[in-house]
Amino acid sequence: MKIDMSPAAVSTRLRRASQLRELCLALAGPRLKRPWGVPALPLSPPTVKEPPATYRPTSGNVPDPDANSKTR
Repeated sequence: MKIDMSPAAVSTRLRRASQLRELCLALAGPRLKRPWGVPALPLSPPTVKEPPATYRPTSGNVPDPDANSKTR
C-alpha cells in the first residue's frame, strides 16, 4: 500500500489533522487552559448558608410554637 504524497493529499491530511485538533480542544474545555503539570483544583463542597438561630417561618403550614404554648 502506497501513501499518496501529492500536494493535494498532503494538504487534505493536514487540514483534517487541524480540524481534529480543534475538535479535541473544544471538547476538553477549560481543563486545557491551565499549564501542563499543574494539578487540578480540588473540588470543595458547596457552601450552605444556615438561617439565623432566631429564624421562624412566618407563612405556610408551620405553626408558631409561641402562639399556641398555652393550648397544649
